[in-house]
Amino acid sequence: MVVLRYLVIVLTYTGLGLGYLPGLRMNRTTIAFVGAAFLMALGLLDLPTAWGAIDYKTLVFLFGMMIISANLAAAGFFQLAVDYTIRYIHSPLGLLIRVVGK
Repeated sequence: MVVLRYLVIVLTYTGLGLGYLPGLRMNRTTIAFVGAAFLMALGLLDLPTAWGAIDYKTLVFLFGMMIISANLAAAGFFQLAVDYTIRYIHSPLGLLIRVVGK
């Protein structure tokens, strides 16, 4: 059972690292969900432990950031930022220096 647990975890982290699993059309969120579901279905992870592993403060923070990002996109902020960047920075090296320098 220990080998099976590590196999599921290695496959999950491989999928998360690649962004997808070859031959399957799943994004990182789906891969993480399926990995956790496999661990629970195989009896390697019980429900109270799974619930205890969820950090609600992080989920609330991420949800809030998604709301802010969606509103900034709807307001045209990102296009304005791209236009400003293109106007004053003319090369990838210039962009790298500007981002690292400030």
